[in-house]
Amino acid sequence: FPDLHQEVGTHALFTSDAERFRALSCMMSALWLAADRYEDFTSGQPGKKKLRPEQWQQMQDFVRWTGIKERPDWMHGLLMYLAVKGLGRSKHLTMQLPKQCQQADSAVSKLLEEYLNVVPSFKILTEETSDLVASISELHESFVFGQFMQAENTPLSLQILRQRAAEQDEAAYKLFLFSALGMLAGIGATAGATHSPFLTEGTTVTVLYSLQALQKLQQRSSQEIYWSYLCHWGQSLALSTQTLEDLAFLRLACICRTRERSAMELAYSSWASLALSERQALTDFLLADGIHFHAVLFSYLPDCFANAHKNRKVGLASMLILLVELVEITWTQLGISVLPHQVTVHLGDLAAFTAAVRSRSVFFSCLEHARIHATGSSGYVLNMTSKNWSRTEEVSNHDMSIPGTLRSVLRAVSKSKRKESTSTRLTPLPSIVEATVVESVVI
Repeated sequence: FPDLHQEVGTHALFTSDAERFRALSCMMSALWLAADRYEDFTSGQPGKKKLRPEQWQQMQDFVRWTGIKERPDWMHGLLMYLAVKGLGRSKHLTMQLPKQCQQADSAVSKLLEEYLNVVPSFKILTEETSDLVASISELHESFVFGQFMQAENTPLSLQILRQRAAEQDEAAYKLFLFSALGMLAGIGATAGATHSPFLTEGTTVTVLYSLQALQKLQQRSSQEIYWSYLCHWGQSLALSTQTLEDLAFLRLACICRTRERSAMELAYSSWASLALSERQALTDFLLADGIHFHAVLFSYLPDCFANAHKNRKVGLASMLILLVELVEITWTQLGISVLPHQVTVHLGDLAAFTAAVRSRSVFFSCLEHARIHATGSSGYVLNMTSKNWSRTEEVSNHDMSIPGTLRSVLRAVSKSKRKESTSTRLTPLPSIVEATVVESVVI
């Protein structure tokens, strides 16, 4: 794998050491998984967080399902893909590609197709294996596994994946899932790491639920796979699934990367503090599947919530209020009353702004100065503009703009008129014993 040479390899020229370390950890973790070497896979994990043996056995069930143990040529192709996958995150490299190929997964596919001098290990593969790797890369273009884990995407995303997978060999889909597992294994790797720093006891729960759900892609409907996964995920946190609003909160909690009971209670109190009309707007947004109802996929929305939680000047409740406005603006400006049924809006700039802003009033008014720009077919990006960025260091409250004041008044009136005893449809957060979780839900 000459791409990984520490002095003249592609990573050395275009990415950071961290990206190269991650690639090596991904590859080693994939080898340990295929060879059933639990101790090597977990060697550097802290004792209290170490992957449990029963979780490892579930992973081994998945590995056997892929059939990779009997195909060393598949393993060679998988390792090659893991070696170069991180190149798609290099701005120095992707900016030299055509504009439509500058997203991470698209960039990797483009490199494999036309720029073999940048990925020399690809040239070593047999024709059959190189075709398989190209197919794996195309599937990653059409479906982001991490977005599914965080409920960031929609059932339509699963439907698109099913269509793309049907066009490929069955092995391509199985190795697509294996490569997704391998890529997660290397998150957080440092120099010399030969184990998986990320797939510990806590994080592996969500990963296993995701893999098990996606193994049934061709047997169950997109909606059933999507909501069954979320209901299984919510089971350990005792989340109710009795009403549509409960299901909306379930997805929101997953987007917020909630893993502990205390974090769940904070997310719940922030959700319950919204006016009924705000919760209804977010419920419609969170339940839209993109198949029967128009949907918006906000990429980097989990990062927005994570940064809002870390920034005491913002907080989860403020991020929820801003999300209500963002949903309304998106419906209005993009006018998605015709096909396609789903648009994607990139919120990376908003996530960074949320981490940097020092005034809640500046945060609340940021959408008035933001702009939504088209980036391609059904793709958009939310640009925070220089006017917002010039105000991130403001710390004192300023007078709210007229539109911002009107919105605040309308929310206050709506909240004061709410009758909690009759109008709210949110089930109280249950105890672990009281939890009711269904096996699968179809909306």
